[in-house]
Amino acid sequence: MKTKNILKLIFLFCFISQVSATYAQNLNRAFDFKVGDEYVKNTKVISTGVVERGEQNVSVNTESQIKKSIKVTDSTSNGYGFKITIEEMDNKIESLNNVLHFNSNKPVDPSSKIEKALRYMLDKPVELKTDKYGIVLSTEDPSKLLANDTLLAFAGIQPEFFERGDLFSLVGDFQYDPSLKKGYSWTDSLVIDEQKMVTEYLIEEVTKESTVIKLTTSSFGRLINSNINATYIVDNKSGVILEKIIYTISTGFRVSNKVLFAISRSTSIVETITKRTPTLTSK
Repeated sequence: MKTKNILKLIFLFCFISQVSATYAQNLNRAFDFKVGDEYVKNTKVISTGVVERGEQNVSVNTESQIKKSIKVTDSTSNGYGFKITIEEMDNKIESLNNVLHFNSNKPVDPSSKIEKALRYMLDKPVELKTDKYGIVLSTEDPSKLLANDTLLAFAGIQPEFFERGDLFSLVGDFQYDPSLKKGYSWTDSLVIDEQKMVTEYLIEEVTKESTVIKLTTSSFGRLINSNINATYIVDNKSGVILEKIIYTISTGFRVSNKVLFAISRSTSIVETITKRTPTLTSK
């Protein structure tokens, strides 16, 4: 298997299963954020996979840890402004007996364009505007000047998309109701880019403070099939998703130079969000 072809397939492998588990009750919950509110999001992604051609195979393993701050910069009766900044990151990919490792707390290799581009992403805020229901209205992401989707995938980073019309990933469109009971379930389905997704939801636990939602998603498409199991913990008062635990298994194929390659990948994602306490300064 030629190295050039293998590298192309590694990039494809990195994209497969870049799927975020989402849920909604279609209740259009209005959120209540104040200017100065700040949240810290810590995300850890571990992924393993294999590219196969007959009896030949190439394994690809990635691991990333990213710390982001999410600060409320504007609050009106119509919506909110947010500033999202990557504060720290640690990314590693292993394949073909090579290891690429980037740690934002260590000096950058001046000969590595990848490391320099990843470094550029630090402390470059994404400006995001949403309506009062958390639906994205507009976004501006300066990091895209140097760090594209291929680079993010190659570095093992789970990309976060802020598409107009989507629900901001900080929150869940879920409204607590005292009558909601453990065991309540519902099903949702949608089609995105010829990819059909069917999701089953289950209320695993509910208290006045938080709700635990489990979901199972099956996704079927022309090139990729995925299964997702996830658990979300939602803060009932704010609507913020306090914790996500997601596990995906994806399989797909690609034809390159008239040769068929099979690709499989498993990914685990653990994400926590906490509200940052303002630092008191002494007079």
